[in-house]
Amino acid sequence: MMRQAFRDTLEKVRSRLWLILAGAICVWGPTTLISLLTQRPLNPIVGLMVPPLGFVLGYFYLRRLRGKERLSISVWMLFGVFALGTFFLSIALIPQGGRFDINLIAFSVFLLWPTIEFAGGQGSGLGLVVTAILAAILQFIFERKGRKRGTPQAEAG
Repeated sequence: MMRQAFRDTLEKVRSRLWLILAGAICVWGPTTLISLLTQRPLNPIVGLMVPPLGFVLGYFYLRRLRGKERLSISVWMLFGVFALGTFFLSIALIPQGGRFDINLIAFSVFLLWPTIEFAGGQGSGLGLVVTAILAAILQFIFERKGRKRGTPQAEAG
């Protein structure tokens, strides 16, 4: 009984860590790649469109992949966007004269401002704002409905 509870807890932690990583990769992977290939800041339109598009596509893919298991997918993905954003943005800003500082990256996991500041420097600051708004909308529309209807998600918490 105790072992099963421990295994369930580890499975939840593993699942949430995967969502955190997936959120960061979906949003910052394409923008980092574009910045590295062009070696300049993103075009404002690209910076506005690519992060939210990556987030939404990743969200619906993970939602479909997870089936009935709902762990507030959009919230955990958004946490990953901010927590790991400085890591990806540090890599993206290297061709523009930025530097990869592991101390700042480790410190910024707990703060929002370095990711917001770096995203502004890369040209994806507005895309980050739109992504955060979309995450809230997706959480409200697709994930809160199940809780109101009394699905297994409501009992699982």
